[in-house]
Amino acid sequence: MSADKPRLLVVGGGIAGVLLAQRCNPHFQVTLVDPKEYFEITWATPRGIMDPRVAAAAAINHWDIPDLGLVLQARVTQLTSRAALLSNGDVVEFDYAAVCAGSATPELFKSAAATSREQRLAEMKALHDEIRAAKSVLVVGGGPSGVELAAEVVDAFAGKAVTLVHAGPRLLQELPPRAGATAQRWLEAHHVKVMLGRRVVAPDPQQDKTQPLLLPDDPSIATTSATATTTATNALGGGGNSGAGSAQTTAAAAAARTSSGTAATPERGSWSGAGSSAHSHPAVAVANAPKHHPQPNQHQHQHQNQHQQHPQHQHQQQQPGFSCSSASYQHLHSNPLLDSAGGAAGGVPAVLQLSDGSSLAADVVLWATGSRPNAGFLAGGDLESCLNEQGAIKVLPSLQLPGQPHMFALGDCTNVPEAKLGFLAAKQAELAAASLQALARARATGGPAPKLQRWKPNGGGPAVMIVTLGREDGVMRAGGLVCSGCVPGLIKSRGLFIDKYHKLLHVATPAAVGAGGGGGIGGGLVGLGGGVAVAGAPSGVVQAAVAEVAQAVTAGCDGSGR
Repeated sequence: MSADKPRLLVVGGGIAGVLLAQRCNPHFQVTLVDPKEYFEITWATPRGIMDPRVAAAAAINHWDIPDLGLVLQARVTQLTSRAALLSNGDVVEFDYAAVCAGSATPELFKSAAATSREQRLAEMKALHDEIRAAKSVLVVGGGPSGVELAAEVVDAFAGKAVTLVHAGPRLLQELPPRAGATAQRWLEAHHVKVMLGRRVVAPDPQQDKTQPLLLPDDPSIATTSATATTTATNALGGGGNSGAGSAQTTAAAAAARTSSGTAATPERGSWSGAGSSAHSHPAVAVANAPKHHPQPNQHQHQHQNQHQQHPQHQHQQQQPGFSCSSASYQHLHSNPLLDSAGGAAGGVPAVLQLSDGSSLAADVVLWATGSRPNAGFLAGGDLESCLNEQGAIKVLPSLQLPGQPHMFALGDCTNVPEAKLGFLAAKQAELAAASLQALARARATGGPAPKLQRWKPNGGGPAVMIVTLGREDGVMRAGGLVCSGCVPGLIKSRGLFIDKYHKLLHVATPAAVGAGGGGGIGGGLVGLGGGVAVAGAPSGVVQAAVAEVAQAVTAGCDGSGR
């Protein structure tokens, strides 16, 4: 790797992070930091819990994804405008950075404990076995994740008693009312008991077997303060006060130098309404940091797509291009996924109290109660002003941080007013990659500041979301239209876009999964009419909406709410 390439730090190995790293790797010294060894297609989790083959296809080791640059397995505990302090005490300096840290969700969807693919699959298999053996299952939360979870349980295990509890007045409150009504009819037709307007307030004090992540049932109803986000243990960067790993989280880390060359001046205005005037980057010392991380070109091994070198991951073997501590490979002594799911112990059901004074007992409790941005590691340093009251990162329309033209934020951790969807994060990665390359070229040539592309919420198109209802059905929102029936099933429900994202990342797709739907949709939707139910729209508008969704899917749409 050429030493004269600018250094790019990518925080987070989700869909935005891995795509950005791949696109920028030819032009930058890329360092990607993530606490896990693997990338996970999280919108496939509800199906993956029911089908271990789907779980295996949805979790991909980072070393199987080509062109990621140097991958460091650690958490960012403090990020400043010039350096990142990691949970192992290392400091990574950068010329450019992109925060793709995603969101914190219940352990069910994004495991903080499973740092290896094997651990994650073992967690999900254990929960699968618990659900299979259970007589009753309670799903808490009626957003897209909760609806999909309940639907997958009854689709995989017909006859099992399933109850869904939601604090709001209707399901899928992020979508038009007809979408929630459609989902409720489907669930009730499959014998799911839907209880609305009731919030789970506490487990039975005599049986404290459920430890849910305290997140709002619906982000549109309740929010999390920046303080709570900062002090929470985040899945990627534990925040300034989390005490994660061996890092000194009180350090205000920044490299003692300022960049030279040309940088674009951030555009005026942002979605947060915050000011966006550029400012210089003060040189401050790194406190309590035992060492600086070597630059990628100094490492003997770089991340390469050499599948033959990794036939099976051994816990005691460090992979080329990866920096891992031995603690990362310890086997789990317990299953936090089951702890968060509320699996019954000794055959005694978990009992939860509801806000109306009643209680519910279930053999397994599945929490699907919202998310919050993973950005607490910006607090306590010179980037703290870039966090809004909800703990999200404020960005300009260019996706740059206000006053930090060399830094970008993408995906779930930002304050962009749109649903946090995988295909939008993928599109943001494409935009940010082009902008970073333009900035680097201007810096190298001494040319004028480039005019950067602007991100429009929802990618400039209509709001699109597909919520699966088992393997063959679903409900789709495209702008103001709501469609249910076989079209959402053909677009997403059958294959969940797993094969599409494998191809996008240049990773082989398992045949058992790739044979399903959710890949190309062109011919599959031609002539569909009788099996499609669209609320309040003539057929011509339906065809236009389907074409709009098809275009979004072709661009990489996962269509889910995660």
